[in-house]
Amino acid sequence: MSQTNELIQALPELPVPPNPASDSKQQFIVKAEAFTRAQKQFGDQLNSDFVPKANGIAADVNVVVTNLPAIQAAPAQAAQAADSATAAAASAATATEQASIATDKAGEAHGSAQAASASETAAAGSAATATEQAVIATDKAEDAARSAAAAQAARDAAEASRTAAETSETNAAADAATATQKAADAADSATAAHASKTAAETARVAAEAARDEAQAIVGIAPSNDAPLAASGTGSAGVSGDVSRADHVHPNFLERAASLGELSGTVVLDPAAGRCFAGSVTGAVTITAPAAGEGVCLLLILQNGGDHAVTWGMAPCWAGGASPVLTSGGFDVVALTRGPDNTWYGVHVAADARA
Repeated sequence: MSQTNELIQALPELPVPPNPASDSKQQFIVKAEAFTRAQKQFGDQLNSDFVPKANGIAADVNVVVTNLPAIQAAPAQAAQAADSATAAAASAATATEQASIATDKAGEAHGSAQAASASETAAAGSAATATEQAVIATDKAEDAARSAAAAQAARDAAEASRTAAETSETNAAADAATATQKAADAADSATAAHASKTAAETARVAAEAARDEAQAIVGIAPSNDAPLAASGTGSAGVSGDVSRADHVHPNFLERAASLGELSGTVVLDPAAGRCFAGSVTGAVTITAPAAGEGVCLLLILQNGGDHAVTWGMAPCWAGGASPVLTSGGFDVVALTRGPDNTWYGVHVAADARA
């Protein structure tokens, strides 16, 4: 009986089997490995200790049978031994069953571990894919930012081009207006030039008429007694287009007369000369004798634009309008009287300066 108890007590104590419902993965693996080792140790000890001792007990039983009196003396011990053997067998069966269960659990744990490993691998792959997609998204965001910057630059360039185009259009319009004005000025200049040409032709005709008048004067003998103009002296003439050697030419025909400061009414007297000059200091009316013909006069006015200048002989001006005189400069006006006593005028020079 004591030997049987010793055998039972010598059996290893199995650890608590793993519980997949409550244990974590790591706890499950540790318990499964410990249970597997304990199961192996139980089997090894059962084979090495329990079986030989059980065989020894069987030999003792033979001895008891041989020694029947001793056996009969210890029926209770035999019964207890039988009970112990039965209990040991039941314990061995239970241990075997638990070992089988532990083996199944270990298989399940291994499967769970493989599934967890596969899940971990899949998670790592997903993480790698997510990282790769994050990198791609970052690149896309950078490309979008660059595209936005390029679009902004293009918009700014377009705005600058539009502003430049508007400026060019404004400048072109101003240039066109200037060109139009210059064209109008050129047209006015051409008209004035044509009028000047017409007036010059009129003056030429008047000069030729005066020449013809002079050539028609005959019968005046060279003499110191010939009547002279009040401001001239006589001298023998020299034959030419408008002179003869047999008459006297008063020298006032080539004289210039200074009129000084001009204001009020000023009469251009042909007896004083053919060229007159004066400075306009106030409103002035310029006139000339209305009788006679073939008179050509030049009038030089300074500061004619500072005051009102009225032409008393009402000349016919080149271009149909009286000249616009200037301030601070000189204007040259040519006047001629035709055979019909009509005066003609040409603005020869405007704003003449040194």
